[in-house]
Order: sequence, then C-alpha cells, then structure tokens
Amino acid sequence: MKKAKGGDGGGAGGSNSATDFVAPLTNLHKALHNLKSKLRPLTETTREELASQVTKQEMAKLNAAMAYGISSLYYMLLRTKGCDTTDHGVKKELDRIKGAMGRLQMVKVPQRGIVVNVAAAQRFIKHGLAGNEGVDEERRAREQAAADAGAQQKAAAAAAAAA
Repeated sequence: MKKAKGGDGGGAGGSNSATDFVAPLTNLHKALHNLKSKLRPLTETTREELASQVTKQEMAKLNAAMAYGISSLYYMLLRTKGCDTTDHGVKKELDRIKGAMGRLQMVKVPQRGIVVNVAAAQRFIKHGLAGNEGVDEERRAREQAAADAGAQQKAAAAAAAAA
C-alpha cells in the first residue's frame, strides 16, 4: 500500500514534514496576537485603578478568570511538552478555580432600591388628578388658605413695624 501525499496532519502513521505544522502555527500566532490585544486594557492599568472602576463582585470574577487563564496556559505548556497531565496539580487547580467561578455566578448582589424624586412624584399626581372637581376644589381651598395666612402674617408684620 502507498501512503497518501501530505499525510494526515502529523498524526499517527502520517508524515511529519514542516508544511504540516505551518497552518497550526499560523493559527496559534493569530490566537496569541488576538489574546494580547484583548488583554491590553488589563495590562495597561494598575490593579488599584481597575478595582476602583468595578464592583467587588466583578473584581472577584476577574481575578478568578485571570487565575483560570494562567492555569490553562500552564496546562497547555505541559501538554505541548508531552507531560502527562491527568494527575498533575494544575488539573486540580483548574477544577478548584472552576468551582469558585461557579460559586461566584450564584452570588446575588442586592441592587440599590429605587430612588423616588418626591417633588416630581407630587407634580405627576397633582397634574394627573387635574379635572377631578372634588380634588381641584380641595387644592384651591388649601392654596387660598395658605395665601390668606401669608397675607395675615405680612399685615401683622407691617403693623408691628409701624408701631
């Protein structure tokens, strides 16, 4: 039997020519370049600046993601060197970080309560009730009573000033 030219990508029984590795290496180079551009915002700011811009929960998620990423890169390095990673400590670390990330996803941070602008709410209610004769009469009576009280205070102050 003849072997097919070009092999099967360097697998068992295939050829290991340099051309079989060009495409995977090109893909790896592109992926690393893409990773570098995505990590640029994290590498260009200090952890203190970053912590001041995000919530504590977001920072915890970011720390877990960074730990997972670093451990994954180390795991890949071991695999490329041909190390058996089934019983390696990095595998246990990856599992531990996955568990922590899962727990972080389940944590619910209480949201701030709704802040009500009381003055605006009163205006809405006042204008929403306009046209209701009973409410309009009550409002007019209150406004008239307030105006009368203000006029009496001014008159008393003027009389006291004249005396």
